[in-house]
Amino acid sequence: MIFYKNIGISYFDKDDYISQTKFFHKYLSKARELNNIKETGTALSYIASCHRELEDYDKAFAYAQEAYSILKNTDNKNAIGGALAIYGSYYFDKKVDYDSSYYWKKKVYNLYEETGYLPLLSGATLDIIEIFVYFHEFDSARKYLELSKERVHALGFPEHIMTYNTYQAIIYLKDRRIVEAKQLLTEAMELARQSDVKEDDYNIHKYLSLILAAEGASEDALKTIDSAFREYSADVNVSKAQALTRAQNGF
Repeated sequence: MIFYKNIGISYFDKDDYISQTKFFHKYLSKARELNNIKETGTALSYIASCHRELEDYDKAFAYAQEAYSILKNTDNKNAIGGALAIYGSYYFDKKVDYDSSYYWKKKVYNLYEETGYLPLLSGATLDIIEIFVYFHEFDSARKYLELSKERVHALGFPEHIMTYNTYQAIIYLKDRRIVEAKQLLTEAMELARQSDVKEDDYNIHKYLSLILAAEGASEDALKTIDSAFREYSADVNVSKAQALTRAQNGF
């Protein structure tokens, strides 16, 4: 059971959610054979996360609900937070309910503050910032950005630093601090290229194009936004669609 769990986790850095899903289902099967409630709920939470990454939001939410119904009777706060994070992501991804998205993401944040596990707490902090930035609640975003800065640099995860830089740059843009915003986005772009995360790459280029336009480099601004859009469109429309189809056929 633990072997299958760890193999699934090992595919995280490769963004191979198909292989993750395959081994997490094996993990789930063994957990059920052993009647291990905690591991069963954790496996369901992991599978929910895979479907969310594959943009199958309804199936992700269904797995998360099943996971939480099991995990709420355990003391595994990290796994409970993982399931509830999908609740918050569901309302945000579907763009149907800001209040519900914030409600569940804040519950996750509070759980991870209790456990003190920095990788999960850092991720939960960035999730809350994403909500505030998206809905233009910039004063609230600033509060959590201060917390996030210390956490992401203590953790040292490139993807967390990249995401923090992007959100902080957006606030700098709003405050007309163009030089600081450009510096953060340039650093974030280099990290995005290393990790090959197309969605973050697109967001970085989108805001960088605004800076280039503000500097009067309109031709470079257009090239930047067009390049990013082509990359992101190809990633979403081809790779993820194919991956989602394979996952559904397999399970």
